[in-house]
Amino acid sequence: MVEATVLLQLDREFDAASAEKGAEAWVAYFGEHGAILQAGGPPISGPDAIRAAMNPVFTRPGSSLRWQPTRAEILVPGALGYTLGRYERRRPGEFGRTVL
Repeated sequence: MVEATVLLQLDREFDAASAEKGAEAWVAYFGEHGAILQAGGPPISGPDAIRAAMNPVFTRPGSSLRWQPTRAEILVPGALGYTLGRYERRRPGEFGRTVL
């Protein structure tokens, strides 16, 4: 179960780095052929496309994305695992209100 603990720690570091350095840190945690999934759309793959998709999330004034992993599972030791947890995305909404 040591690998699950390591995966949780890496995901916490990913959150902290992204909060501090934005899309550049986000991209740094992806492999060369990494991809992100978007609701209702095709996967976004490759560092340049991921950076372009995530940059507004981190640079728009009043926006933020934070998460706290609470569980990790290893499916293939040393190759494949995932984390579960809570996230909070904030962005400016209508009339200056923050949307969660």
